[in-house]
Amino acid sequence: KRILFISMHEEMFSQLFDEQMPSLGLDKEKDFYKFDTLIYHNILKQNMENLINNYDCFVFDEAHHCGAEKWSEKVKELKELVLKTKGKIMIGATATRIRYLDDYLDVAEEFFDGKVVSHLPVSKSILKNLLPAPLYINSLKSCADLVDKLISKISKVPKTAEILELKARIE
Repeated sequence: KRILFISMHEEMFSQLFDEQMPSLGLDKEKDFYKFDTLIYHNILKQNMENLINNYDCFVFDEAHHCGAEKWSEKVKELKELVLKTKGKIMIGATATRIRYLDDYLDVAEEFFDGKVVSHLPVSKSILKNLLPAPLYINSLKSCADLVDKLISKISKVPKTAEILELKARIE
């Protein structure tokens, strides 16, 4: 098969070719007729007819990105060509098939006709140490009002060296 592997980052390609394939006993050059890569944002520059003529299998890593506003139309165009062309297939891999900020778009339904091989929720993936637990950082969204209040309070007290230093630090 002629495979096009689509991912968000160049780093994924080195992981795939340098770490994952060798651990499975695979070699990109020896075991595949053609195996090329593409970064998601570069799909905008692609002619989908050319892609369908040059590849048999399209693998979307982090497939939830298929639903991104910028390139979802190109992915839909490719899907339509895949459905019309015998021997072509699209595969998506993602831990987060729902795009919550995009009106709960389910990329498995939208781009892969709801065909899901396995479903492992993110929470279970974290518990099984397959995914790292997220680190949440809470902070003030805007502290400009707080700074103004502090400066106002400081300006009402006697100007000692300590107060002037504190005011400078706040500013």
